[in-house]
Amino acid sequence: MEKISNEEVEKISGGIVVAGNDGQYYTVDELGCIHVIAQSEGGALYGAHMTKQSKEVISEAEYESRFGRKLDVNFNPYS
Repeated sequence: MEKISNEEVEKISGGIVVAGNDGQYYTVDELGCIHVIAQSEGGALYGAHMTKQSKEVISEAEYESRFGRKLDVNFNPYS
């Protein structure tokens, strides 16, 4: 069995950190659903670490381009 690095695991688990236009940071999963809202980039990166998400930071505009919709705290594809 081949072992993979932590960086590779982060890529597999998906998700990303979004620097919102409102000054807050959001840790979102691979579907764009928000899991953590933080007041600072450091807080969001810690949230990403705890939820096993990537620590890549993108802008809100990049989020909209990548996920095809506006960043919305009420978006829940799981319900």
